[in-house]
Amino acid sequence: MPKPTTGGHTCSSCSVDSTMLNKTSLSEEVVESRLASALSFVQKLQKNESGDCVRGPHLANIEIQRQRRLSGNTIDRKFIEALVNYFHRFGHLSCSSSDVEIYLHMLSSDEITELLDTISRSFDASSVSVKALGLTITTFKVQELLGILLSKSTTDLQRIAKGMVETFYKNLPLSRDLDPQESMHGEELLSMASSILVQLFWRTRNLGYLLEAVLVLEFGLTVRKHVWQYKITLVHLYSYLGALPLAHRRYASLEVKNILLESISHHILPQMLSSPFLQQTANLVKDYLKFIDDHLKESADLTCLAYRHRTYSKSVLENLNHLVYLSNEDNMKHLTFNEDLEARPWWTPTTSVNFLSEPIDEVSTPVCFRAKVCKHKSTEKDGPKMRDTERKSLVPRLIYLSMHGCVSSLGETELNGAVSDITIGEMKTLLEKYARSIGYSIDDALSMILGMSSGKKSIKDFAPDIVSWMSFAVFINAMNFWSNESLIPRTDQSGPSSWQIVDSLVKICVEEQLTEANRILTCPGNNIPVLVQMVTEPISWHLIMIQSCMRAMAPQGKKKKKSGPAERSNIPQLQGIQRSVQCLINTVQSIQIWLSDQMCPEEQALDTLLSYLPAASDEGPGQMLRVLEDNPAAHHSELGDRIAQSLKTWNCTDALRRIVGAEHELLAEFKKTCDSKLKLLTSEAASLSSVLH
Repeated sequence: MPKPTTGGHTCSSCSVDSTMLNKTSLSEEVVESRLASALSFVQKLQKNESGDCVRGPHLANIEIQRQRRLSGNTIDRKFIEALVNYFHRFGHLSCSSSDVEIYLHMLSSDEITELLDTISRSFDASSVSVKALGLTITTFKVQELLGILLSKSTTDLQRIAKGMVETFYKNLPLSRDLDPQESMHGEELLSMASSILVQLFWRTRNLGYLLEAVLVLEFGLTVRKHVWQYKITLVHLYSYLGALPLAHRRYASLEVKNILLESISHHILPQMLSSPFLQQTANLVKDYLKFIDDHLKESADLTCLAYRHRTYSKSVLENLNHLVYLSNEDNMKHLTFNEDLEARPWWTPTTSVNFLSEPIDEVSTPVCFRAKVCKHKSTEKDGPKMRDTERKSLVPRLIYLSMHGCVSSLGETELNGAVSDITIGEMKTLLEKYARSIGYSIDDALSMILGMSSGKKSIKDFAPDIVSWMSFAVFINAMNFWSNESLIPRTDQSGPSSWQIVDSLVKICVEEQLTEANRILTCPGNNIPVLVQMVTEPISWHLIMIQSCMRAMAPQGKKKKKSGPAERSNIPQLQGIQRSVQCLINTVQSIQIWLSDQMCPEEQALDTLLSYLPAASDEGPGQMLRVLEDNPAAHHSELGDRIAQSLKTWNCTDALRRIVGAEHELLAEFKKTCDSKLKLLTSEAASLSSVLH
């Protein structure tokens, strides 16, 4: 999609335009006169209302009072009074807090306290009614929007989250006669409770809170399985926990179709691309590509139809001109991604950011946190994501040229084993683009690789793009192998060859990840995605190049190669390849050993997770577990048959068992990937041994 003239995602809560009135050329008297006239008109509309469903005039009144406050009249109480009146009339509606979000951020701390007290006093929290439930939810939402919950103590947050779940259960009878497809009363409470529990995990790093956040949402889906908000949050929670198969199943249950494939897939596709589940990832991409192909086909049919009837000729011409415009590489950079980031959880505002993997900033204010989120969203499409996409688009051609160069330089089809200047020129151009996408010129990037492989530069300094750096080194080695123009010249014979540089870099990078890797079961946000990418990308590209070299030097058909100067001249190259193969074998085996250490019996793993949720504890995790396990056993007669039957299937232990199973499935699939690579490497090692001996 072309970039909009404004930001793709606006964060209205991040700032309020207080300079608008300062730019007007009107005097204060004229501004006040016009605001008074507008207020008079709005008040007439309010008097003519026949029901309580028309919010427009009341919102207009708040906006008028906002304009007065922006003009400098900060002591006027009419603004806060307009907000109080609005909540008094419409506070039970689910949209009431979002309607006035931009206005809430203009309130002082005293006014916020007054507003919350007024809302709380306007209903009986102990009663079971739709209106009281709506006002309860609105009170929580206002606190959430204003960031008040961020400043609460851990004990207070535990109490609030527990109260939300208890309120949800207490009000379940209100939904007993609703259709299963209809939204239940109070569904937002479980989402907010889960969000608070995630915040508690971020503060304390206690895994129990994160498990309770999952259990709360799974409990909600047991009651009603069609709540998409629960499912999207679970996709991200399961991904962070390392239970990616569960995340994929929850995403699949959303039954995403058509244009939503483009705007919603960002919730799962980045995680799948860095996972060993290649078939499931391919299916996700195929679904999206099918949608694009169908769209283009339908558009072409409509264009032909319009042309046949001799109408819309200018539209056809414009469409063709637009395609020509997009074929230009510079113009392509003005395109952006059609992703709806607003549905993402607060802790992962973009695909490249996860606050849970960072230490919490205890002194950060709610305003600063909102500004941080908005900054990430505004830079997501123009910065790292676009460069990452450009970099990945270069890989297929780089792989092809690497293979072609190896075959041409070692085979018997090219004159004197030479690679054409066109191939060399294209390869170098692509490598320069690749280096720029990482943020360096090609010369500086080569210097960085030499520094990392020799240990002079820390791998941690390049951590975000370390997989891309490894791939870059592999492609540099490929060109160095078959090109007369060496990109990494050896100053003397004792210096490392490009093969040795790649071997050293692969070994150092993988060892770094394995050293810092924690147990997947108890340490969410672990290094498995990076390790998977290292195996499925740079190590795989390097293996493809090795296989190309071996095939190029193998005898063709029944004709055996005669031993002679040409064959003996390949001995140093074969020895370099042999050392590289052995290095890859050792590296993949070290990953296999680590994966084996991660696996443990299901019951043992389940007991480990349950230990984070002590049943007898009055503080910390475990309280929510008791609420979820105790409540479904009571008051079934008030809930109706459908809800009561659903609750009978709920079991916290089963939900935790599914997490254990999904984590084990991820480890097993990754181990199968490593086994496959190791089998290929062992075969190449045997072939090399027979050739050299």
